[in-house]
Amino acid sequence: WSDANYQNIKSLLHEGENTIVLFDVAGNKTEKKFIIDWTAPEIIVKEESKGKDPYFSEVSFKLHDNNLVDKIVINGTEKDLSDNAWSDANYQNIKSLLHEGENTIVLFDVVGNKTEKKFIIDWTAPEITIKEESKGKAPYFSEVSFKLHDNNLVDKIVINGTEKDLSDNAWSDANYQNIKSLLHEGENTIVLFDVAGNKTEKKFTIDWTAPKIQINGENKITLEAGIDTYEEKGATVTDNVDATIANLQPTYIHYSVDGKFVGKVDKVDTTKVGTYKVVYEYTDAAGNKGIDASDERHEYVIRLVTVQDTTKPLLKLNGDKKITLEAGIDTYKELGATMIDNVDATIANLQPTYIHYSVDGKFVGKVDKVDTTKLGTYKVVYEYTDKAGNKGVDALDLRHEYLMRTVIVKDTIAPTAEVSFETTEPTDKLFVTVKFSEKINEGTLPQGFYAVAGEANTYKKAYYSNKEHSFTVKDLAGNDGNVKFEITNIQ
Repeated sequence: WSDANYQNIKSLLHEGENTIVLFDVAGNKTEKKFIIDWTAPEIIVKEESKGKDPYFSEVSFKLHDNNLVDKIVINGTEKDLSDNAWSDANYQNIKSLLHEGENTIVLFDVVGNKTEKKFIIDWTAPEITIKEESKGKAPYFSEVSFKLHDNNLVDKIVINGTEKDLSDNAWSDANYQNIKSLLHEGENTIVLFDVAGNKTEKKFTIDWTAPKIQINGENKITLEAGIDTYEEKGATVTDNVDATIANLQPTYIHYSVDGKFVGKVDKVDTTKVGTYKVVYEYTDAAGNKGIDASDERHEYVIRLVTVQDTTKPLLKLNGDKKITLEAGIDTYKELGATMIDNVDATIANLQPTYIHYSVDGKFVGKVDKVDTTKLGTYKVVYEYTDKAGNKGVDALDLRHEYLMRTVIVKDTIAPTAEVSFETTEPTDKLFVTVKFSEKINEGTLPQGFYAVAGEANTYKKAYYSNKEHSFTVKDLAGNDGNVKFEITNIQ
């Protein structure tokens, strides 16, 4: 017995057919032919596979050896092959051995050479996500951009039948500016393919037509403050996609007074004078801003509401229009007037604007108050101008932009006199003193009376005979006062 081990004869061999001849000592021989195969078998991805090596959603292999293939092992599971130079591992036959992610197929030929191939099975569809910068609300857009993603690699997009290749990355973009030329108004379709052949389809609507906004009612309205009311009639929106809106409410209202912007308000307040710009705006589901149906340059419509105050306040006296007071006795209580306005708050006790004072029909001047110690006529005048500049008028006579109360301070009480004698003893000359209760017209005194220095309203006269005396004097108001006395002690 003897051996011819591979390591000892390897150098004598060559790939292909070899011959070994064995001789015994008697000269007999035996010849044996055999094939040496040092070439690994081939694993070839078949064209029917779906994907791009090494990423597949479906993959089939063509198996080849220069001699004979023997078996395959897929993810550790062995599958015997017929001993032929060519064989197949078709997807439908090996699908149950595959899993999503990395897989391994090992092909063995009959001599034990092997070839290993790793590949990725991807059964997950890629994702199409609408980017935040898009204008609109799915599925309606005026501008739309997409974020494209796959767990492995994205491959391409097809928009409305036009293919656009992508760099093979996990993430990619289809931005509006780059795909705009492929879009059309109406329904559009984008299909995203990953390198494994999985696809995701998304339909969306492109709407480039701006909605039109038309004001309901007048676009300019003038209202009287505190009297008229404002009815919000809204606006009408018509769009090629969105449903018609018959009563679009204001987006905001600008309030200004005398041309100066005050601020945004929630409503037209007809108790406040000013200009209200009622603005209506609308953006459709695709992100198109509405335009004025009457002027397409404007992406809004405005109703101008002017709340004005042209109504005169009404003035009404509190108390009597004409009052007569007794000088020095009566007092004057200022009851004021009442002012009622359509805007300004009611004033229940409007005070006088000014008071004219006159005596015997002659104007003396303006005074601060009715002085009941001074005779004369006081014309108490009440005026009011509202915040809008309207002058108040007499509620009983609208021709007059004022109210007037006439207060007459008069003296109707006769003066009284207190008579005293210098002595009650017999005398040849008696001085009689008369003290009056008020100032008198000295011209009405009997001749001979003179004023006593240092004593108000006091007069003196000397008498030389016994007699009963009686005379009448007038006070400054012309009231008569009677003086009567009797002298009996003249000798």
